[in-house]
Amino acid sequence: MDNVNYGEYWDRFYHATYQQQPGGKALWDVPVHRSAALDLVEMDHTLPKELPLLDVGCGTGEIASFFTKHFPKVIGVDVAQGAIDIAIERQTDAHIDFKILDITDATSCLALSEQYGPLNIYIRGVMHQVEENHLPQYVNNLETLLGGKGVLYMIEVASGIRDHFLHHSEGYHKLPAAVQKIFISNLPPRGVTVEGIATHFPPNRFEILKSNPEKLFTNLQSPDGMEIYIPAVQAIIKAKKFS
Repeated sequence: MDNVNYGEYWDRFYHATYQQQPGGKALWDVPVHRSAALDLVEMDHTLPKELPLLDVGCGTGEIASFFTKHFPKVIGVDVAQGAIDIAIERQTDAHIDFKILDITDATSCLALSEQYGPLNIYIRGVMHQVEENHLPQYVNNLETLLGGKGVLYMIEVASGIRDHFLHHSEGYHKLPAAVQKIFISNLPPRGVTVEGIATHFPPNRFEILKSNPEKLFTNLQSPDGMEIYIPAVQAIIKAKKFS
């Protein structure tokens, strides 16, 4: 879809999920000890601590706020005005900025790079929602934001997510409502593979420090009480010298 409007779609999602439903949460909205704190174990070894951290797809800002204890500056960006409004309302730390940003928009990403300089980047579940024809620009923009000095940590929904959920249920109608909602949305998840990471981040421009299967925890449970997780791909990537 060339004319997909990421901001419009996700703004509707956050409005329906968080503003129309008191206490509402997306299925990936889990406590930081089940998300960012686990990621930080890997990030500690590779991300230069003197650089600011850009949290792409920051949502309502909990993870970005967590990272203020570990980086000198954190910038949380999201394409949804509704998500950023909630993040700003909850903001308590002077070392964090929240901004509207479409990570597939080259002009906006260049402006952010010029404002903050080289950045580390944290991405938790964004690439799998980017349309295939937008992925080259998405990668170009990440390269610009890294500025030849930053390191990207990403953990993405893996391919085969539909089969994964269907395997753990007797049919689509028995999937949790939150999962059904995503599958019938305007932007259903397509998933990322380990092999695909190497394709999208070619060796002449990027060094892939790590790429392996992982899993993302959710706030859902199966009828028998088991925690539902999402198969994922974890990658740590460094852009080569930026000119």
